[in-house]
Amino acid sequence: MLPSLIDRLHIFLGPQQIDLIRYARGFKPKEIMRANAPCHLADSNEPVWMPAIDAFKKLMLQQEGKADVFVSFSNHFAQYLLVQSQEGLSTESEEEAYVKFCFSEIYGKQTDHFVFRWSSDLSIDAQVASAVDQDFLNAIDQVLEAKSMSCRAIQPSLMAAYNLMRNRFAAKAHWFVFVEHGCVLIAFFEHGVCSSIRRLRVTSQWKTELPSILTREFNAHAVDTIHGNILICVPEYLELRSLPLAGWNVELVQLDQILLLAGQFLPVGISENSHEAA
Repeated sequence: MLPSLIDRLHIFLGPQQIDLIRYARGFKPKEIMRANAPCHLADSNEPVWMPAIDAFKKLMLQQEGKADVFVSFSNHFAQYLLVQSQEGLSTESEEEAYVKFCFSEIYGKQTDHFVFRWSSDLSIDAQVASAVDQDFLNAIDQVLEAKSMSCRAIQPSLMAAYNLMRNRFAAKAHWFVFVEHGCVLIAFFEHGVCSSIRRLRVTSQWKTELPSILTREFNAHAVDTIHGNILICVPEYLELRSLPLAGWNVELVQLDQILLLAGQFLPVGISENSHEAA
């Protein structure tokens, strides 16, 4: 393995707080700094991501020297949609135009400012697509350019988490639940293929709300709730040891959001046909 020639920065941008870890160069990069900065409440006339960028700027004032930067950001700053397959799409630009059209039916003119990504060939299968405000991505680049740093990878948390867990979805039907403060993303996979994805608002009482939310999603898909397999991902700052999900096979994974792109997660526990998840 070649040594890292420059430092590495792992950064998570969230609506409430920005987190950062810095690793020194070398064969075995050592953590040399861990910091965070709170975000102010968003004004009604500013983008939802602006408080995160303002906190990001302040946090980066402490950083000197070159570094490769790996960024993950909250699902609050991305939109998701299951885009149905469309025959006859032969180029990436045609696929992008089709994805934009699908998003525009929901978000209207906002899509003119979106950057789109999707999983694979849309002429063959339905794909999960994401949309992120171009101005948000530009603002991240500007903060890093001011410090002469390069962004090596950037992803919304959901996609980074899915890439870590995707092998779990290949063999049997699985619900994939990603919880954050204020929102929960719920996707259903069968034989590794996503057939639905929704982002829902939740309150501080999300632990008591989640079982009924999942039950509604199961019922909408006519899936047998007694044999449901659920993978629940929660950030390390949210404590979750059990849920009233009797009869469901629950796997709980705690994510280190700052290191998500580096593949950091902790399996907290597996509960088969029980309400306990730890």
